[in-house]
Order: sequence, then C-alpha cells, then structure tokens
Amino acid sequence: AGVSADTLRRIEKGEVIPRYETMEILSSIYREDLLTLLKNARIDKLLYEYHDKLDELITFYDEEKMMALEEEIRKNFSSDFHESVINPDEVLQFLELIQGTSLYHSRFREDHEEAKKVLLKSLRRTWPDFTLRKYKNYKYSYIELRILLLLSILMAEKDAISLSTNILFFIRQRLENNATSTYHPHLIIKI
Repeated sequence: AGVSADTLRRIEKGEVIPRYETMEILSSIYREDLLTLLKNARIDKLLYEYHDKLDELITFYDEEKMMALEEEIRKNFSSDFHESVINPDEVLQFLELIQGTSLYHSRFREDHEEAKKVLLKSLRRTWPDFTLRKYKNYKYSYIELRILLLLSILMAEKDAISLSTNILFFIRQRLENNATSTYHPHLIIKI
C-alpha cells in the first residue's frame, strides 16, 4: 500500500486519517470500500460513545438510565465551547429518539401515538419528505435506523403488520451489514 506498518496501525486505530489515494489502495487490498466506512465514521466521537448506551436502552429499557443519558447528552452538546464539528440535527434526533423510546416503553396507548409523532418528526429533520411507505428511498444514519426500528414496531400495533414486517427485514439487513454496536445481536433479536 506504500505506507509503513506503524502508519497502517495508526490508520486502523483511527489516530490518523489517510489521504484519498491511500484509502483507494487500502480498499483494494482489504476488498472493502473504506471510503464508505470512513463516511459512516464521520460522527462526533463523543456522540458515537453514546450509541452503545442507546442500543442497550432500546433493548433493555431502564427509565433512570435513559434520563441520565438524555441529561448527559444535553450537558455535553449544549455548551458554547464544544469545539466539535457536529450536525445539530443529529443531536436533536438522538434526543428525540430517547424521548420516543421512553414513550414507546410506556404502558399507555396514547403515549405510543405520541412516540410515533416524535419519531416521524425526528426523521423529517433530515428527510423533510419522509413517509413510511417510501422507507426504501432513503439512506439512514445509525440513529435514523433506530428511529425507523421503533416506528416499525409501533406500526404493528396499528395493524400495519405487512409494512412493519417489510421495514423490519430492511433494518435487519442494514444492521447485519454494519454491526458496530455491542448490543447489535440484541437488536437483531428484537427485530
């Protein structure tokens, strides 16, 4: 690849970002499109650290942990001195997913309707024309896939079982191709 072993180790650990040409060469050696992987990794490291916690709470809901996670995210991403380049809509989607997850786990039926509204609104932050019937027309981020997961489960409650099942198969396929979470197997089981 034309890079030293030390440089390659640093690239693999995420300590340095290689040049475009190096990524192309490494992609052919690894037989994996590393440019696509790099695009998926362009998320703020701090926000990324919350992904496992979120997956755990989607799978094994704990209200106290969920509230603590929300408080921590608000604290870390509301300060003016946060120097990270991050899409504010992604943070808002994360917070809305937390809210939707809490409503989803409520025992009250009306909270489930509210969860669906919150989650749809959240997806429309990045996809203003989003509709569940056209779910295949969109490319989803890590957080958006989890939003879609909860929406599809909520749809099944409203007798939209066929569409819900199709969406769940779609999500499962996406998750199997991109296993990044410790709780990934639990999400597959949930699906």
